[in-house]
Amino acid sequence: MNDSDGTGRHKLNICVNFRAGNMLPSCGARGSRELADALEAGIAERGLPYDFNRLHCMGKCHIGPTMRISPGGSFIMGAQESDVPRILDLLQAEDLDGLAIAYPLPEQDRNLDD
Repeated sequence: MNDSDGTGRHKLNICVNFRAGNMLPSCGARGSRELADALEAGIAERGLPYDFNRLHCMGKCHIGPTMRISPGGSFIMGAQESDVPRILDLLQAEDLDGLAIAYPLPEQDRNLDD
């Protein structure tokens, strides 16, 4: 996957949203903020070529935490803080397909994937 801005860096986007005062399913309620903290620290520690963005919705709160590498990467779904070493290893190996396979978008939501 090529980066879109010519910097040689990709963007790792993660939703950290709490919906409806935490009364509806959301990425934030499912541990995405802790996941984001650990990923951001790990990316910096390893010097990986990813810019890290915390977003407030990617439209998949019901099955989150939701991450996506942009531009145009697959959704990375349901990872938890305990998965960070594996995620970082896959990012470091530039195995984005392996990352999408390890944390897939459920079949019933694939037809909704933009």
